[in-house]
Amino acid sequence: MCNIKNLFAVLILSIFLATSCGNKSDEKTKNDLKKSPAPQAEVKNTPAPKAKTSAVVKKEVPKLDPEVAKAKAAARKIAQEKWNEAKKTRNAKRALLAKEAVVALDKLVVPDDYKGGPKIQFDTTTHDFGTVEQATKNDHVFKFKNIGDEDLEIIKVRPTCGCTAALLSAKVIKPGESGEIKVTFNAGSFRGKINKTVYVETNEPILKNKRDEVLIYMKSKSISTPVMPRPLHFSAQVTFTEEKDSAINKALREREMRRSKEKKEHGAK
Repeated sequence: MCNIKNLFAVLILSIFLATSCGNKSDEKTKNDLKKSPAPQAEVKNTPAPKAKTSAVVKKEVPKLDPEVAKAKAAARKIAQEKWNEAKKTRNAKRALLAKEAVVALDKLVVPDDYKGGPKIQFDTTTHDFGTVEQATKNDHVFKFKNIGDEDLEIIKVRPTCGCTAALLSAKVIKPGESGEIKVTFNAGSFRGKINKTVYVETNEPILKNKRDEVLIYMKSKSISTPVMPRPLHFSAQVTFTEEKDSAINKALREREMRRSKEKKEHGAK
């Protein structure tokens, strides 16, 4: 009986010792974990990203697709047709203008024995400059007078060449008063005998025997307002030397090249 009690006591003691040792080892483990430093994250030295450099890359011009080229050609054809129609329209307008000119002219035609209205009278309607040199400007003054009984209106002074300029003293001339037209002829690069004309358009009465002459003039100038054209003629004999002629022609060629270049640049814009 005593032996059993002793064994039971030893068993209880063994269990107590084992339990106490386990608790101590758990506390020690917890203390060790508290004292040990937290693991630090590893820092990698990564290099800074390099700035991207923009390299100039030449783009290849894509070849025009056959279908696109065909469409463009069709569009050009349509544009050309429209342009041709526009030209026909302008011609139709010109024909209408000529018809209106005839109607307006016939309303203003007066009998050949009509004596009233304004009337212009020139001292002379021709002038000969004689012998002139190339690239020279030559002036002449045509004088005239209103011998009619109404105001004379100079509607326009129209040179037939860009080499000629005309300056009018006054547009309206009272009855009995006089006026002047200064004509300047630029010999430029002309050679030999030159004949030019300046037309003075006035509001003079249009006599019946002048009707066809006036109508031809109006159609040639594409105007519908009836005017009485008074032609002034001048002539000149332009002399030249090979050296001067070459220099003038060279200057003219350079001028034409500049104009052509300016037109191309303007068209490109």
